[in-house]
Amino acid sequence: MSNYNAVVYSLISTESIITNELANDPKGGKAIYPIRIPQKVSYPAVRFRKSIEPIHLKGGDAQRTFKVEFEIAVVAEDPDKCDEIQQLIYDRLDGRTHENVAGHYVNNLVFQGQDPEIYSDDPDLFLITSRYTCTIHKL
Repeated sequence: MSNYNAVVYSLISTESIITNELANDPKGGKAIYPIRIPQKVSYPAVRFRKSIEPIHLKGGDAQRTFKVEFEIAVVAEDPDKCDEIQQLIYDRLDGRTHENVAGHYVNNLVFQGQDPEIYSDDPDLFLITSRYTCTIHKL
């Protein structure tokens, strides 16, 4: 299987209108992380995770095309900043199709919904998660 983390990361990190709103990662780059956000980072930050299912097609490409569901969580100290960044992500991702992203063909990227907002008082942060689906074919 391919590195679909690189695909999801690239979808977010190549959009300067999104990355301009995010904190810098202490190790370099922007605060965009797979699975979990490390401790002691600045906010706002983005966390993504994914699930993958094969799409069974006739012919030789049967093992190369997958349905990928992923969620993107924005974490910030201000709920309005969470909303703003989630809207930027939605504006840039929803409806994208027929694109080469990180050596993969991404097709039919569709917004599936947003989960209820979450507030944590330790640390004092807000979180908003949105869900997307697409098909990805290894080139």
